[in-house]
Amino acid sequence: MKKHLLMAVVTATVLMASCNKDDDNENGEDIVFGTETVVGQGKAVSFLKNANDHGKMELGFTFDMAALQGLPDHGEINFLLNLPKEALDLTPYKHISFDWAPHGHDPSGVYDKPHFDIHFYTISRDEQNAITVANPDMQKLPDASFLPKQYVPEPGGIDKMGKHWLDITSPELNPVNPAPFTSTLIYGTYNSKVIFLEPMVTREFFLTKPDTIINVQQPDSFAVRSHYPMRYKMKFDQASNKITVALIDFEHR
Repeated sequence: MKKHLLMAVVTATVLMASCNKDDDNENGEDIVFGTETVVGQGKAVSFLKNANDHGKMELGFTFDMAALQGLPDHGEINFLLNLPKEALDLTPYKHISFDWAPHGHDPSGVYDKPHFDIHFYTISRDEQNAITVANPDMQKLPDASFLPKQYVPEPGGIDKMGKHWLDITSPELNPVNPAPFTSTLIYGTYNSKVIFLEPMVTREFFLTKPDTIINVQQPDSFAVRSHYPMRYKMKFDQASNKITVALIDFEHR
């Protein structure tokens, strides 16, 4: 989410096939993995959990705490995480881009902290890379029913991302007494379609080892019938020293 990005795309190395399951899962949960990639001094890996029980389904990724160290001080890096095939069949999401913004971005004084933009895209990587601000499709907005009522579009747009929509009820956007930015949830559009859901989280907040679940504000309508998340979570696990970021509580809409 920056108007002038120094883009360094990090291609994920596939270390596990999507059909692989976690044989060591002590909770008896069904997990399939997508790709694993190096992030900072650690690693991140995508997953789909409980695909056979949609109410308990989780889609996201885990990363170890070392991933928060050794990140570059200049230029944005996009860490690509491909999803398991099962996720493509059950949800509208195609891939995750775990993006590091070392100096944040506009608006100044709000989102200019070092943070991660975590895009869950509903379009292919090729479609994403074809997005340009100069294309008139950037200004083609979806029907209002496809976005939550409290979301408003930012001016312009961003190449290879789209137009970002902000939740005007977010604490950091309070015009009278704004709270420091820690995390928020953004929607993205292009060519009259909703194309991503984006938790945006500061590095500082991840370092607190969070354990939180946040509601996903819902639109009145969905353009594509599929399973959509009602909430998302950010959870630190002491035993593994890892953080999970996942869309959860899916419902068919």
